Amino acid sequence: MDILINNIQNYSALGLFWDGFGIFVLGVPAFFRARKDIATESGTYFDFNPYEIRNKVSSRIDITIGSLLLLGGFIFQFLGSLDLTPDSIVAIFYWVFCPVFVIYYYLLGKVWFVNRWASEIEKTLRDREKDS
Repeated sequence: MDILINNIQNYSALGLFWDGFGIFVLGVPAFFRARKDIATESGTYFDFNPYEIRNKVSSRIDITIGSLLLLGGFIFQFLGSLDLTPDSIVAIFYWVFCPVFVIYYYLLGKVWFVNRWASEIEKTLRDREKDS
């Protein structure tokens, strides 16, 4: 607990914290892929493979969110290298925002984005098939 209290206004420590969450968002989905998911994505379907679309959309969203968290962490580390320190309230906000955002992302946000984006792509592909 002393480490957290001593480093709460340290941009470098905050940057490493954000980088850890960025790596978590980028890496965890790749580790926990089930064999069944891989098998359904490699199957052959008429018109298009909906499982592959959802996987690619999910991967793209994970890459975007993880990269933004990493970028934020690098910016905080850069600010720390300049010996800048944030106000206490601002620092606490940054420390709390990142884990709350990642929890929200995994519980609600990712599913909503994937469903919305993949259904739009599938609709576009179906409309394109009707026109030809």
